[in-house]
Parts: sequence; C-alpha cells; structure tokens
Amino acid sequence: RVDLHESMTEKRYRKYEHIIEKYSFVREYGTKNAEVGILAWGSTKGVVKEAVEGLTEEGVKVHAMIPQLLHPFPKKVFDKFLKGKKKLIVAELSYRGQFLQFIRSRCDIDAEIIHHARAGGKSFSVREIRKVVTEAI
Repeated sequence: RVDLHESMTEKRYRKYEHIIEKYSFVREYGTKNAEVGILAWGSTKGVVKEAVEGLTEEGVKVHAMIPQLLHPFPKKVFDKFLKGKKKLIVAELSYRGQFLQFIRSRCDIDAEIIHHARAGGKSFSVREIRKVVTEAI
C-alpha cells in the first residue's frame, strides 16, 4: 500500500531530528566569534586542534570545527559555525575536494573559501596549518 509506505517513510525521517540531537557531535577549538574558521575531517583533527590552540594562545582569533559524524548531517551546527565567518579554510586530505563539495552541497557559505588539500599519505603538519591560517588573516 502506497499510503502505508509513505507514512512509514515520514515516521523514519522524523526520527532524524532526535538522532542529530543525540548522536551528531562536533569538536570545536579556538575563538567562537572569530572571522576565520577551519573545517576539517577525520585524521586532520589532531593537527588542526594543536595549530588552533597554539594560535589562540598567541592571540590569533581562529575557530575550528571538526565534525565526528556527517550523517545525519548536523545542518544547524554547521550554520551556527559558519555565521559571521569572513574566511573559511577547508583542510582535507583529498585529491578532488570531496569534503568541501559535501559541505557546499548542504550549506550556504558566504565566506571566502581557502581550500587546503592534497592527496596521498602525508598528513598535514601543525606548522603547515598555522601558516595557512596566518596567511588568511
């Protein structure tokens, strides 16, 4: 029955809001009202965290967010993070920029985007992320 299928689908999707609130979480570092933001994902978390904490101690205003889950997508959290950002650094270990494409497909980004990406097995260094931030300011 089509009507039963439709109502069951609606019921499942209503559960997403609860799932997002309960399980969708992000890590944030730095100054929340900073005009420069960093979005990163996965293995870049530790390097970004260390770079942002060091820059913050030096008085540089930068705000980083690293989502731990992307589905269901925490749009409200991303929108709150992006609000007021003038520049957005997206740091990802990816040849084609999949993370940036994914974020762009779900969020309106008003900030100037600085895409810092590369392919291969070499991780970013703290020095490298600090340089990208200081050049963005």
